[in-house]
Amino acid sequence: MSSKCKGMQALILEENPLSVFVPCCGHSLNLVGKAAANACTSAVQFFDFVHNLYTFFTQKEIVRIEATHLLEKRSCLETALFAIVWNEILEPFYATNKILQDPKMTLEPAMRTLKSLKLFVESKRDEFDRYEEAAKGISSTDQYVQSRSRTRNVRLDPVDYMKAQDANLSPKDKFKVSGFIPVIDQLCVSLTERLHAYDDVRLKFGFLNHLEEMDAANLYAAADELVGKSLQRRFET
Repeated sequence: MSSKCKGMQALILEENPLSVFVPCCGHSLNLVGKAAANACTSAVQFFDFVHNLYTFFTQKEIVRIEATHLLEKRSCLETALFAIVWNEILEPFYATNKILQDPKMTLEPAMRTLKSLKLFVESKRDEFDRYEEAAKGISSTDQYVQSRSRTRNVRLDPVDYMKAQDANLSPKDKFKVSGFIPVIDQLCVSLTERLHAYDDVRLKFGFLNHLEEMDAANLYAAADELVGKSLQRRFET
């Protein structure tokens, strides 16, 4: 349902051009987080570590070499930094998700809540140095891993992060440019896409939440505009 050009959205629009896509409040932020978790190789590797750590604590037997590998991974500066970043971001995500799932929630307050979350995430883009300092205390190292022996193929989003110039960057700047910033940017892009979808619904149907406050003239004007947009879309297809 996430694509206007392919997938279920396109099939529904083909059958009924007047249909309107409304992101599900219950799953919307989950999809935002999933997109960010797959935004770059560093993010994928971090959540691989989280999954392996969960497996370590839930299975009865563990090979010593696997435990040693997890300890080494946990001690990496990159792992500690991402742990702090995701912990700080996911807390307001969880709180926002609870608000959005309120049965009494209406469109306009939901949009304000999402905009507030987006502003929060955007503010983190310039806080890399703060995260790094905190990560040094957790990992007990100030060195980044400059090369990794194993790399997973990850489908990156069509945002160019100047990979060709990575070789000229310091390990810190390379991780910031190819790991930290893509995650923050992907979160913002996904939130913006959902805000646009909600805003489209608000512009068409938002007046229905204010029927008791509207006089007859404004109500007729809003209804005429809705009908006009619907007919225009119908004839365009």
